[in-house]
Amino acid sequence: MELMSNPLLVPCDDILFEQIRAEHIEPALDSQIQLSKVNVQNIKNCTPRTWENTVQAFEDIRLDLLAVFAPVAHLEAVK
Repeated sequence: MELMSNPLLVPCDDILFEQIRAEHIEPALDSQIQLSKVNVQNIKNCTPRTWENTVQAFEDIRLDLLAVFAPVAHLEAVK
């Protein structure tokens, strides 16, 4: 499956619940986890450390993961 056609990875203001299928979940989470690992490594390599390149960068990683996981958790809760 092409990741760009995965509704969990398409940046948009509205969650595309009607387009999300079970087969989208694992590839989306895998992709976002891999990206998060790269971003954590980038944070580790930053010097000097600042609020923006450390704390804010970790918060951005958290929000990106949440953007993929939250719709899945919601759909699981309402099924």
